[in-house]
Amino acid sequence: MGSPALSTKPETYGSNYAFPSDPTRTGYTFSGWYNGGDRLSLPITNDVSAEARWEEITGSDTDITSDSDVPYVIKGDFEYNLLDNGTIEITAYRGSKENVVIPAEINGFAVAEIGENAFADRSDVKSVTLPEGVTSIGSSAFNSCTSLITVTIPESVTVINMQAFRECSSLAEIIFGGTKEQWERISIDNGNDKLKNATITFKNGDTSKIDTSSDTDTEKTTDTDTDQSPDYKPMARGDVDSDGKVTNKDAMNILRYTIK
Repeated sequence: MGSPALSTKPETYGSNYAFPSDPTRTGYTFSGWYNGGDRLSLPITNDVSAEARWEEITGSDTDITSDSDVPYVIKGDFEYNLLDNGTIEITAYRGSKENVVIPAEINGFAVAEIGENAFADRSDVKSVTLPEGVTSIGSSAFNSCTSLITVTIPESVTVINMQAFRECSSLAEIIFGGTKEQWERISIDNGNDKLKNATITFKNGDTSKIDTSSDTDTEKTTDTDTDQSPDYKPMARGDVDSDGKVTNKDAMNILRYTIK
């Protein structure tokens, strides 16, 4: 979001001057007009640029307005941003509960994303329930949540970004609101080994270990002769007599076998 445009107010030198009416900003209180680090006071005796300063209101939720030109964060158990599409991204958890349930809506806006580092280093959190409607879990969202045991993930999730569950050493259970097929369609980025090592329960009650195979795993050979000597060399294509070379003799043997 851009900053509001500056405006000028010409005044006649020597005349009485009054500051503009105190501005308002949701989630903040106005603390005065400043020029650089100095708070302005009357009388004004020279050309000056005035800048509004704010103090954030903490301790309780406040209303969001979607038409503000000023970016801001709302305090409560959750810090969150209002996205351009009118949904909310959770940016931090400031509560003290061990078992966290993220609401589906905050101030009438749907929660759609868990932002980067939103729960990072919260070693006191033991379980987190994400609401239906969340589509994305950001990078390092739960990084180093070392006491996190259970995460409930809705079927609406389509992306789990890099290292979202990195160093979640206690993570043991994922409760997924969809089917196994839906789970397998989720894009899970690298650095989520702890997530992949957990046990997952699907909505039909089936429970299984999450597939930990990697797309970079090499294919397993079907060759059953695994007791080769150190000097073993694979046979070259067309080397019928196994002398390590493909010669006219090999070609004649191939023709002979083909003609029979």
